[in-house]
Amino acid sequence: MDAELAVAAEIMEMDEPTIEILENRVPDLGRDPYDSFSEDERDQEDITKNITKDGGVTKRILRAGKGLKMPEKGDEVYVTYIGRLVPGGQIFDQNVDEVAPFKFTLGSGMVIPGWEEGIPTMKEGEHAILTIKPEYGYGGVGLPPKIPANATLEFKVQVWSWKPSNALTKDGKVILKKTKQDEKGWHAPKDDWEVIVNLKGIITDSETTFVERDDFAFTLGKETDPIFPPGCLISKAIQRFKRRDQGFLVVPPEHAYGRYGNASLGIPPFATLRYELELLRWHQVDKIGDTPVLKKILVEGTGWEKPHVGTVVEVRATGRCVQCGKHFLQIPSSDSSTRQESHFVLCSGALPEAVELAVEHMRVGEKALVTAPANFGYGESLARQVDIPQQDDLEFEIELVSFERTSEMWDMSHDERFVEMQRLREMGNKLFKDGKPRLARKNYERAVKFFQHEYTLDPEYQARVNLVLLPCYLNLAACYLKAQEWTRAIHYASKALNIDRGNVKALYRRAQGYLGRVDYELAKKDCDSALEHADETVEKELVILLKHVQMRMKETDAKQKKLFAKMLSGVVSA
Repeated sequence: MDAELAVAAEIMEMDEPTIEILENRVPDLGRDPYDSFSEDERDQEDITKNITKDGGVTKRILRAGKGLKMPEKGDEVYVTYIGRLVPGGQIFDQNVDEVAPFKFTLGSGMVIPGWEEGIPTMKEGEHAILTIKPEYGYGGVGLPPKIPANATLEFKVQVWSWKPSNALTKDGKVILKKTKQDEKGWHAPKDDWEVIVNLKGIITDSETTFVERDDFAFTLGKETDPIFPPGCLISKAIQRFKRRDQGFLVVPPEHAYGRYGNASLGIPPFATLRYELELLRWHQVDKIGDTPVLKKILVEGTGWEKPHVGTVVEVRATGRCVQCGKHFLQIPSSDSSTRQESHFVLCSGALPEAVELAVEHMRVGEKALVTAPANFGYGESLARQVDIPQQDDLEFEIELVSFERTSEMWDMSHDERFVEMQRLREMGNKLFKDGKPRLARKNYERAVKFFQHEYTLDPEYQARVNLVLLPCYLNLAACYLKAQEWTRAIHYASKALNIDRGNVKALYRRAQGYLGRVDYELAKKDCDSALEHADETVEKELVILLKHVQMRMKETDAKQKKLFAKMLSGVVSA
């Protein structure tokens, strides 16, 4: 039932084209993805055609599409796919068992060049095999760890439909036209990124310019300046641009300022407007995980590697309070009395929490501006030590200079993994005791990964591993209970119970998670089980929790009876 509700909730958030596709796709949702290369769909001649002149991208049609039209650059395309390596057939990516199809914009750089070449040759409903050589895939670098260097890729793709590129509104009345495009560009900006544009607004009837801004910066999706028309139309247009692209959009009165016009801008009633745009550059802005910490990239880093939790990093950083403007952090500092070293163990609590979380998502050479609320700084005690207001938002400029490369998990021996797992657990314990549950769980979550896919350990060694895993899982459950993330707390408490079925702490914490998630029957069951194994030190807490659960159950029963009586009275009176 929970899974069905989750699917229903996801469907409610989908756009109209996605829902329409789903209606046609529902019978295939339970299909085994490994059957997606089967013979039953190959109702076309077994002919492979070159899509590119050099044979770098080829296509073999499995099932013909309908009509004559094919998607063009700028169109938003909806597809399902499975990707596998050639030779070998190892599947590295697929979305056939997802609720919604994958959607992307052709020509925006969201997909590899082989798709940019192959998808525009497919019709609506067409099934095909695209074979893509390395130069049109991930080249000599690959995409570790799933795709090796110089890999040939094979995709089984179905094109469900696409949305024309030039319509920015559902009614199709706001039109975007490109006048200059960067054919080599891949990337396009996204919501919350800061973009810098040249912008010119013109009243079409009189060709009068009502606004002109050069090197104008704003945040996509947050058009607060009065020069913007309603509905974030400029943002929607810019998200279809690559660097140095130029174009314009025509906005009719009903999507602009309507019958009243805008006197402050000199726009008369019922005016149609034209906005001419050039995208100069952007600063990528990313939200760090499920936190309110934002990272704006000022200078791109190099390579693809990023530091792991527990690795030694070298950083340069400054920090200030946004509201009062006070500078409280400089790394490294030239003042010998307050000198701070520039090398730190990542997620050890040595730096403000926002800095630690951001650095984990940076590449070498990257410079970033990080903003965060006050509780992602030093915490109350250290905030008093550096004399900064406890409620001020924080802003940091950070550069990741370098980090120590460590062996990947799969290259480590069992003993090396065990030592690293213990080290991370101990660091997590210290952070947990220091009141830093977010950083603590970072260490615990990395610690438990070292043996999560290891099924060949002898019983004695597995018992040693479990002695470390069990407290990690228990503390992860506690961390997520503090954050009121009930489902994750339940998940990790259940992991602990897989190791020790009668563990009282695990049952107690899972019961708390069930209570928070309003699963009262399951909460009561765990409380009852815990009381069977509990000693006097925890029995009192369990009894209190059980009474709380029972009280909530009675309240829920009373509400349901009242609602049922009301419904019944309505039926009788009718």
